[in-house]
Amino acid sequence: MKDDQGRKVDAEKVVILFASDDKRPPVSMPLWCYEVNTRFDAAHPALFYFGTSEKDTYVLMDVFCGNKHLESKLLHLSDSLVRFEYPYREAYGNGLGITFVFVRKGVVYEQEVSLIKRLPDHNLNMRWDVFRDKLRPGQEEEWKLSVIHRNHLFWPKCWLLCMMPLWIKFGRPTSHCNYIINFLSPLLVGGEIMLAQTIFILVSAGLI
Repeated sequence: MKDDQGRKVDAEKVVILFASDDKRPPVSMPLWCYEVNTRFDAAHPALFYFGTSEKDTYVLMDVFCGNKHLESKLLHLSDSLVRFEYPYREAYGNGLGITFVFVRKGVVYEQEVSLIKRLPDHNLNMRWDVFRDKLRPGQEEEWKLSVIHRNHLFWPKCWLLCMMPLWIKFGRPTSHCNYIINFLSPLLVGGEIMLAQTIFILVSAGLI
């Protein structure tokens, strides 16, 4: 591989492979931690692995929720790997903090794992589409704004009122133009959320 000046560039990357049912760290390391999922909710439990290659090691494990100390454990590990899974509970609030501490040969090893509550995705996907009939004379165009929530769970109807001042200030074109706002609304059918009919709202720039 060469850079933008034609000079040869070499790159190396170490990749460590291991199986989810391994009982010992894949490589010899005094501290091994692998986080699979640290953003959890009722449907997605947190999952991570912790271990050490050292023999006959005692590890102090503490679990915190904010400023509250929930529990302490003393783990006895000997060249072993432990799988930790935490289903979310309402008592966990915004998440958990888990710390591991142990001492080997005068060296203190510490590891912290932060489990964060997964929040609903309230982002909206917006897309502008422009249509102009080339068979008709003039500069008339039709602009369509599609507003789609990726989970199809809620629709902020007040969004239109928030956009009106922007149309008044920036949206006035020099020629006639129609704005179409396309909301794909959810419909519950047989226990499944499906897309219902599309609602079109026309705003004539000449009337704003």
